[in-house]
Amino acid sequence: MSDPISSKKVASSLLLLLLVAPWLAALFGCGASVERIKPVAPKALSLEAAVPILFVDKPTPGLVQLSLWVDAGSRDAAPPQVATVAAWVAARRAGSDVQAYVLPDGIEFSLLCESREITRCLFRMSRALASRNPGEKEVQQARSKLEKARLAAESKDQGRAADRLAITALFGSGADAFFPLGQIEADEGVTKASVGDFLANHFGPSRALLVAVGKLQVSELSRVVQDNFSINPQARSQRAKRLFDCASAEVRAEIGGVDEVTISAVAPDLASAVALGRSVNLSLLSAGFASPIKPVSHAFQLRGGALVTIRLSKVSDAISLVRYAASEFFRLRIEGVEMRSAVSAADSPKELARTLGSRWCSQEERSNQGRYGLGVGVIASGGRADRLKSDAPDDGYKKRLQASLQQALKAAKAIADPKLQGSIREDRASLAAANGASIKVEKRTGDNIAVAVRFAKGAESEPKAVHGRTALLATLATISCRGFPAELLKTRLREIDACIIPMVDSDSWGVVVTAPKKNWRQAVDIAMACALRPSTRSQDIAYARLRLLEKFRGEATSFRFASQAGLLISPASPGWVAPWGSPDSVANISSRELNRAVRDSVFGEAATIAAVGNLPVGQTARRIARRVAHLPKGLLPKAEAPSDARSFLLADRSPDSDIWAVIAWRSPGPVASRDGALAFVLRMRTQLETKGGIEPVWHDAGAGRWGAWAAIALRITDEALVNLERNVAQATRTMSEKDLSKLIDDVGKKAHIESVVAAAQLRYAAERLARKQMTNSRVKRDRKAALDTARQLLVSTPRFAIARPRAR
Repeated sequence: MSDPISSKKVASSLLLLLLVAPWLAALFGCGASVERIKPVAPKALSLEAAVPILFVDKPTPGLVQLSLWVDAGSRDAAPPQVATVAAWVAARRAGSDVQAYVLPDGIEFSLLCESREITRCLFRMSRALASRNPGEKEVQQARSKLEKARLAAESKDQGRAADRLAITALFGSGADAFFPLGQIEADEGVTKASVGDFLANHFGPSRALLVAVGKLQVSELSRVVQDNFSINPQARSQRAKRLFDCASAEVRAEIGGVDEVTISAVAPDLASAVALGRSVNLSLLSAGFASPIKPVSHAFQLRGGALVTIRLSKVSDAISLVRYAASEFFRLRIEGVEMRSAVSAADSPKELARTLGSRWCSQEERSNQGRYGLGVGVIASGGRADRLKSDAPDDGYKKRLQASLQQALKAAKAIADPKLQGSIREDRASLAAANGASIKVEKRTGDNIAVAVRFAKGAESEPKAVHGRTALLATLATISCRGFPAELLKTRLREIDACIIPMVDSDSWGVVVTAPKKNWRQAVDIAMACALRPSTRSQDIAYARLRLLEKFRGEATSFRFASQAGLLISPASPGWVAPWGSPDSVANISSRELNRAVRDSVFGEAATIAAVGNLPVGQTARRIARRVAHLPKGLLPKAEAPSDARSFLLADRSPDSDIWAVIAWRSPGPVASRDGALAFVLRMRTQLETKGGIEPVWHDAGAGRWGAWAAIALRITDEALVNLERNVAQATRTMSEKDLSKLIDDVGKKAHIESVVAAAQLRYAAERLARKQMTNSRVKRDRKAALDTARQLLVSTPRFAIARPRAR
């Protein structure tokens, strides 16, 4: 606070808040709208006796993407590689540049065609669909290609073994059908007869779809398709119906030469599978499981559901990874996933055609509606293969690994559905997680919500060399989270019309997110993700540093004065007074220091999460609990009292041509009141501004568990500087208890008004609610404590920092 109480000042402060709000919104990416990508709506054309068409009108430079789909794949063949060989035979007959892509429930023939050659291209596609009676030579050539493809895939991609284990964990013996290249032991079943039967049973206009993406005349496209495909032979069989039977959660492990983990999951449909994969993938990146290789994920539409796989290579701790990934899967199964369109106008023509075709192959069957399953496959390097005399040298290691992985799955379920202590009512919740984290939810009417995440370790514990480390960490948490790059976070905030703002205090730090009530889930997720795992990439730190240093720019700023006051009052730990740091120290804080700050403060016992607004209390509390359950319990160390100043005079360099003085007082008494400290410094300001050559420009005061402090900054002439110490002593002597008592009353009234105003604003209400758990403060609001604090400051020794301009 920097002004005495007056109704005019309060009104002007509110007006200033309204004027500054748009600027703050621009600074923190708040309130801006974002252009949302519209999902694609393809035009469906049904032709008599010919294949149906899905046409997407998309600007292309004289090219058209053609994809011919057959609704049969490796799950329709025995052995599964028969489908692959049949597809390659058909593609070869269509021409060398027609590519065959085999899925468990579909086959795609893909061709990028010049628009002027559309008739010739569609004729070639019709030849693929009309394929029958393969020759012995054709089958042998395709089998040779199969052997080479399998060998190349296994040599280049050793992680395929983990994929197979994960899918086997889901589907048991039926997992082989999900691998179109098949197993070498089953190649004997790939014969001229089996390939011919597959082509005759499944290839035909009634079992096919043509997807065209590009610039074409619809009437011309229909005519050419009718001419070329209506004469094709029909398939002998109808498409088989399948149930999607899978395990709810299983894990398989093998011992090998690499460390690979694959997470596979089934979902009701492709959109759910894509969203599930995206969410788990993002969570793994955010939790730091991506090093040194990022996760690779794929989603496939299947008859009766969809499958998504996420593979991580060169895993250093498979047990922790499985526990975390499985807990995310179980959490998403409880909460649901945020659905987005599986196709959008931003996709490439080939991606569009592939997604639309694979979705058609499944015909959106819903036999797996609401059913989710999890399979985990782990290949672990090591074991005891040196025991050459043993028939199964790795069996013991494999059994121990399998047991540990099963235990990880059990722990994951507990994390996804954590046990909580406390109460949940219709209008509020107050809970404690097993790791010590506190959760507060308060329901209010209105159109917006706020979520505050606060950790009970702040700037007062920072050494002078890293003064501002907490502020830099909090600023960093508003810019980028691990796995959530700065541009992506900014876009996401705009999508949900949200703001994220840092909280920095002497005893805590955190972030607060505000958003419309309809986006409360996303607001909770962003607040938790960014506070729990701020990015420490060098480019994100550089951006956060620049943003923080902006606070110190200008001829005279409160942040610079507070920094000088902090050095006067507590030189070894100036963050007690100036939590935002100083420009010199902020400029030199390293990523190692920031990582240390995260380790030292981000744990359960230190965390308090508060949500305020028009939101469902129980759902919000449990959503927060599932995200905070990953934190270790931790233990808050006993804080040490800030050191006192050895020197009562500091020399500094002025940023301009003026002389500046900062004066500070400290009261280390057992009872502290900010009202009393503020009344003292306001009275000091009033008395000093009557002296010639002195212009008070800033003041502040504070109180906490270590006592109280007050500080004032002056623009001063050289002549007035000579008498400054005497004038301060005289002002102290002439302060009457009556004057201080009156000011304490005024300050208390203003504080009450500000408290009411702040309580009406969700952001400040959430911040304050998150602070309620932090009971180590000894701040008092009663009048006696305020008078005692003011008296203690009156008899304390003032400390001075003088900043002179550079000599010319």
